[in-house]
Amino acid sequence: MGQVFEAAIPIAIIAVGVSGAAKRKNALGENVIIQSIGASSGVIVAGAIFTLPALYILQESYPQEITVTFAQVFISSLLGGVLGILFLIPFRKYFVSDMHGKYPFPEATATTQVLVSGEKGGSQAKPLLTAGIIGGLYDFIVATFGWWNENFTTRVCGFGEMLAEKAKLVFKVNTGAAVYRFEAVSDGGVTAELIKKPMTKVVLFARADHTGLQEKSTYDVAAIRIEARDEYGNLLSFFNEPVSFEVGGPVELIGPSVISLEGGMGGTYIKTTGESGEARLVIRNAQTEPVELHFAAAAERQRL
Repeated sequence: MGQVFEAAIPIAIIAVGVSGAAKRKNALGENVIIQSIGASSGVIVAGAIFTLPALYILQESYPQEITVTFAQVFISSLLGGVLGILFLIPFRKYFVSDMHGKYPFPEATATTQVLVSGEKGGSQAKPLLTAGIIGGLYDFIVATFGWWNENFTTRVCGFGEMLAEKAKLVFKVNTGAAVYRFEAVSDGGVTAELIKKPMTKVVLFARADHTGLQEKSTYDVAAIRIEARDEYGNLLSFFNEPVSFEVGGPVELIGPSVISLEGGMGGTYIKTTGESGEARLVIRNAQTEPVELHFAAAAERQRL
């Protein structure tokens, strides 16, 4: 999807915790090496997962010219990581030492603070320890005893209570699952509901401006519009993945057989071929179920 988890800060916290538990002395250098390895892994993985789909799409489109093997992908990723490290070495002193504090790198600054706090120990390491204890206790109490409700609603304040009574609108936030639920309440019952929560499934929606194709003096054309949505019907504007088209029957594509969605949307066109019969268009994406559209083509006369 074009996104990876940045591992620098979690790896730094784990390194500090392990070195402290093992009572390592002067472990800052070791922790920096561990953090650098963990941070670099995300970059190498990103380079692989962002290019692998394109390679397999090209192999599908041009099977004679392009062949993708595991060995090629592994070696190219390995050489890319080594090359990146070699380029990093001459710039490390400049960016880390000479320009320290002059560039606003929030993540690098936070990672450095974690490593330095862990090395100094004492009062410097207390925020890390305190945050870990508070977070652990919160999850334990909510999951085990259920002392408070994770659903935060606007009814906790006077204005929210008035809004619920007058406008019949209640806003709920599930703090545990990051679920945002908008409910319209009337006479004690929910009359409308809108849910916003992390997506778990991508669904392709496709529609044609017409499915009855009539060829007379020239061919007939149908426009197909495609949208990528989640299981709740929300448009996935970040889903810019490729989709492929396959036609069957007396129709043919106008344009390429593979396109990339833009802003979660895309489209294509099909036209008649001068013959009558049933036709279909199959739209495929590696992360979704295929979508199939059916057409009825009718030609008044056969082309010569």
